[in-house]
Amino acid sequence: MKTKITIPAFIIMLLFLSVLLIFPADKESVLKENREPANLPSPSVQNIFSGKFASGFEKYLSDNIGFRGKMIAVSNNIDKFKGIKSFGYITKANGDLGTGNTVTDKGLLVANDKIMEVFKANPEAKKHYIELINYYAARLPSNIKFYNMIIPTQIEFQKKEYAGLADSQKKTIDSIYSKENSRVISVDAYDVLKEHTNEYIYFRTDHHWTTRGAYYAYVAFCRAAGSTYVNINDFQENKMDGFLGYLYNQAKATELKDKPDTIYYYTNGNNFTTYAKEWKDDGSVRDYKGLVFNIPNPGEEVKYSLFMGGDHPFLYIPTNAKNGKTIVVIKDSYANAFLPWLVNNYEYVLVIDPRSYKGNIQSVLNEYKVTDVLIINYSFSTTFEDIIAAEKEIYK
Repeated sequence: MKTKITIPAFIIMLLFLSVLLIFPADKESVLKENREPANLPSPSVQNIFSGKFASGFEKYLSDNIGFRGKMIAVSNNIDKFKGIKSFGYITKANGDLGTGNTVTDKGLLVANDKIMEVFKANPEAKKHYIELINYYAARLPSNIKFYNMIIPTQIEFQKKEYAGLADSQKKTIDSIYSKENSRVISVDAYDVLKEHTNEYIYFRTDHHWTTRGAYYAYVAFCRAAGSTYVNINDFQENKMDGFLGYLYNQAKATELKDKPDTIYYYTNGNNFTTYAKEWKDDGSVRDYKGLVFNIPNPGEEVKYSLFMGGDHPFLYIPTNAKNGKTIVVIKDSYANAFLPWLVNNYEYVLVIDPRSYKGNIQSVLNEYKVTDVLIINYSFSTTFEDIIAAEKEIYK
């Protein structure tokens, strides 16, 4: 029998929601997930009929209510009490999947003081990702070099009994590379990362790679591009302790609270100014400045946004390279730790995040003398239809 919601119950729900909206939005709970709160979508006719307004408004509502963090905590406690497992699974293991396993709710593996996303291939999305890469290859001017880099995550390089929980990322990556247009230059980040798995190349509490992991992929990129790469040993190593990443909050792995990550970053006297653009809901654009390394003040929480200040719709980075080369990087957040290395090889680095960018790449190509274009995503982005669609949409 289906449960019916009575009119009084519906009115109570509306009143409860109204009360939550009266109080200031609990944006701190969203920031702890290493992302910005969703903005109110534009109620344009196109957005309304396409369904973008409804889905965007739902995200906005979820991120901008009062007491969000407390409500999530209460919901989790209720779920634990009821034994609810609603969003996939977390497998918790202590060195051996045969002991101490518990299955809860997020599609994550917690083992050996690490939290890892469990990769599941999406053949249909992969097909669309291949179409995306070839779509760019067919449209970009022939004088522009076009690169594609897909980054594997750390579960791919774990013990076989752990990696067996997930599908092979290498198969997905190789399949995409094998079906690319002949003009696409594939960058093999997989093998170079595999060579350095004994080093600290991935965070333990976050889904991103470290700056050292990004450096090895930068070396692979330079080799593919025929460029000279900088030596990491020529840079000063700096560090920020106490980083608990996005997956820590998702998995609620409180056992790792006292075992946080360290963010290392490497400097050589340059901390270039970045110029960002942000599209407001009314269609206007806000310009602001940042830095390649946004160092938090003493006492502030250490976040992955140390790199570039986080994700921005559009980022413009002039450097001191003076070599006439300009690259457009179309990316997800994995690229943020990669960009501090890339600025050493280009006079201008232009960065587009298709998840929030409201412009068209063609206008960027027309305004700047672009010599190179790089699409860089981590392997999970090849399974996300919305990201693939967004990356195609910005070049229509």
